[in-house]
Amino acid sequence: MHQEFKNEIDLLGKQEDKGLNALKLFLEKSDKEKLLQEKFAEGLKVLLEDKKALITFKLKGESDIIAKSKILLNSIIGIKNLKKFDKAEKTTCLISGEKDIIEELHPSIKGVWGAQSSGANIVSFNSPAYCSYGKEQGNNSPSGIKAVFAYTTALNFLLDKKSQQKIQIGDSSTIFWAAKENNLESNFASFFNMSPKDNPDKGVNAVKALLKSVKGGALSNDDSKTKFYVLGLSPNAARIAVRFFIKDTVRGMSENIAKHFQDLEIDRPSFESEFLPLFKLLVSTAVLGKPENIAPHLAGDFMMSVLKGLSYPVMLLQAVINRIKAEQQITYPRAALIKAYLNRLSRKTQKEEITVSLNKENTNPGYVLGRLFATLEKLQEEAQGETNSTIMRY
Repeated sequence: MHQEFKNEIDLLGKQEDKGLNALKLFLEKSDKEKLLQEKFAEGLKVLLEDKKALITFKLKGESDIIAKSKILLNSIIGIKNLKKFDKAEKTTCLISGEKDIIEELHPSIKGVWGAQSSGANIVSFNSPAYCSYGKEQGNNSPSGIKAVFAYTTALNFLLDKKSQQKIQIGDSSTIFWAAKENNLESNFASFFNMSPKDNPDKGVNAVKALLKSVKGGALSNDDSKTKFYVLGLSPNAARIAVRFFIKDTVRGMSENIAKHFQDLEIDRPSFESEFLPLFKLLVSTAVLGKPENIAPHLAGDFMMSVLKGLSYPVMLLQAVINRIKAEQQITYPRAALIKAYLNRLSRKTQKEEITVSLNKENTNPGYVLGRLFATLEKLQEEAQGETNSTIMRY
């Protein structure tokens, strides 16, 4: 296996790349393990014990590893071209706009929840019904071999089991990344995921830090320029469907997420979490509180409205009200969702927003009637104790 690896490196030939040449010199040495032990005694011991461990190299003083060298990547793609498409005609790539050899079969994408374990495709033409003008396979959606290599490699990396840039939103496997490293990228998963048992305050602390940075103006000018991306993928038979793709700046995305948590804020019991993760909000709308009963497309549409700062989907309010009617119970997540939904709607109609706690100055008929209803319910509870009855009638 090691010899095969060396042969692959030799295939690249002599390149004007210091990192690649240094790697080739290192691979020729017979005492490689000894050299590594002298440099990284403890770290290497751990690697040697784990037979599946991977190591990589970078030149001293460089920020990126050798494997990220553009010269190296282009050489690998060039060799692939020669092996697979010798003297093939070049066509304009729909992704890059550049002339390139068209990839007929795109590599499969693995790691999308609910899709085939062996992988599925975003671009696939496996039946004549999907083809046009006599074209076959990938020629119906001409994508250059360089672009295909880039997007499939990136997606498989981000969707890997060990990826820290992947969260599950309903039926959508959601991945996120930024143009450069920043706090939003590091904390993004904590905003929406349930906190781990060994660190139950992780999500709350992440949201508090976000709200502080937005309110306190800690976001830099660089955050206004740095691009941030969120992609939702869901299974669709043997294919993968793009549920949503959102592109914004770090500042814009941070402000939208912060606004979402501000909209949800209401008076709550002391034992309840200060900030509700997306999963807890969604299951509050589902029959029996089971994730599999969350309405189709609701999670994706809800996520999109959060990240884009849009009004929440109408079916979110409908789902909450249906659960309240069916179970005769207004829980903290359901009340927070109703308050947040109405406030986002009021911004479009320029009406008064609902406050976090009781607003005695609000004379809106619906608000006043709600207060009266709550008072009557409380009187019945104090007079009769806890019962399964209510003064509400449909």
